[in-house]
Amino acid sequence: MSQPVHVAITRKIKLGQEEAFEQAIRDFFSTTAKIPGLLGAQLIKPMPGDKSNEYGIIRSFETKEDHDAFYASDTFRQWVEYIQPFVELDYSRTKLHGMEAFFASKKFKNPPQWKMAAVTWIGVWPCVYAAARIIGPVHQGMGLPLWVGLGMETFAVVAALTWLIMPNLSKLFDSWLSK
Repeated sequence: MSQPVHVAITRKIKLGQEEAFEQAIRDFFSTTAKIPGLLGAQLIKPMPGDKSNEYGIIRSFETKEDHDAFYASDTFRQWVEYIQPFVELDYSRTKLHGMEAFFASKKFKNPPQWKMAAVTWIGVWPCVYAAARIIGPVHQGMGLPLWVGLGMETFAVVAALTWLIMPNLSKLFDSWLSK
C-alpha cells in the first residue's frame, strides 16, 4: 500500500510582490484542488512583524505517482512561469517523512532519516519507561481497562515528546544532525 507524500516548499517573494503572490497561490490552489491524488495544500506566511520574505507551501498527495505527475504537469509548469515576476529564482522542495518538524533548524536542511530515528528513539525510550512506571500503576490501581490505561500512557508520551523532549534533544544534537 502506498503512503501519502507530503512536500514542503519554501519560496522567497520579491519585496512589494507579497499580495500578488498570495493571490496567485490562492488561485492556483483553487485550480488544482480537483486534481486526482491531490490531498491538499497550505500556504504558510511569515509571522506578522517578521521581515522575512520567505513563504512556505505544504502540499500532500495520495501517492508518489500523484506527486510525480503533478510536478511534471503542464499546469504546474505554467504556474511556475506565471509567478516569476513575484518570486526570487531559488526555492526548495523537500519531501517530508513525518519527523522533520522536530528537527527544524536554520543551520541545515533536514538530517538523514536514520539520524532523526536515532534521536527520536533516545527520546521515546525513557518516556515510554517513565509513563509505564508512573501512569501504569495509577490506571491499574483504578481498575481501568487496559486500553484506557494505554491511552493515558501514550498521551503522556506524545505530549512529553512534542513539547519537552524533542525540542531539547534536537538542540542538544544540533551539530551532529547537521553533519
